[in-house]
Amino acid sequence: MKKTIIALAALAFGNVSAQELPTPSSKSSVEQRIGLTDIVVEYHRPNVNNRTIFGELVPFGEVWRTGANKATAVTFSTEVMIMDDVLPAGTYSLFTIPEENQWTIILNSETELWGTGNYSSDNDVMRFTVEPENVPFTESFTIGFHNIIENAGMMSLSWAETKVSIPIQVDVQLQALKNIKEAVESDDASWSVFRNSASYYMDKEIDNEQALAWMQRSIELKDDNWYSLYLLGRAYHLNGDRKNAKKTGKQALKLYRDNSEEGSRPYEAMLEAALEEWKKK
Repeated sequence: MKKTIIALAALAFGNVSAQELPTPSSKSSVEQRIGLTDIVVEYHRPNVNNRTIFGELVPFGEVWRTGANKATAVTFSTEVMIMDDVLPAGTYSLFTIPEENQWTIILNSETELWGTGNYSSDNDVMRFTVEPENVPFTESFTIGFHNIIENAGMMSLSWAETKVSIPIQVDVQLQALKNIKEAVESDDASWSVFRNSASYYMDKEIDNEQALAWMQRSIELKDDNWYSLYLLGRAYHLNGDRKNAKKTGKQALKLYRDNSEEGSRPYEAMLEAALEEWKKK
């Protein structure tokens, strides 16, 4: 009987320790891609709850966990540039030192901290300052992204009536060229790999001769795609080969018309305009 009671007690306590209950600061995450860089933020969201936040609940001039519970973690899939400094790819804990007129943003290599009790500046990877701005009221602490363009964006921290924004830049072309090189050198590189690579090279004005070679290879692998023929014509045009540009442009237009119904050809005007341009001396 005594063993049974002990076993039941152990089972009961085991269930209690494993149970999940709601917390005042809900767990959240946000993901954003900038260029070819994936950024993931995992954090907890405290609420204002009719309190004065900055200057009282979060004292000025002291390190703040920038959220609640476990330290906020930010993961970058590639190296990024923040405030003209390079930050290697990896996961970092996010801390801040709020002030009335400026905030210090801290990225720290220790990612398993709970609060600031064991925080050490010796593990800081990056520190920089930004200016806060007054914004409409936000009840729950929020991390988000805005002003996203191909090679840059802003990560924002908003709570109560305060918002700070962290500028992030990425070398998207460096990543793209690396990906292109790996793809075209693969033993099983497909027609679409060569086409996509050529298109990028032409769009970014990197190397038109290489783009032409890749488009010719793409057509060798698959010659019945009107868009591929259009890109081949464009490559000929950019390399000064007007004769082959016109010839290929006509092939692209004919193939497009043959494979689409009259009255439902949204790209016909684009192909006709390209062909007219390629006919000019």
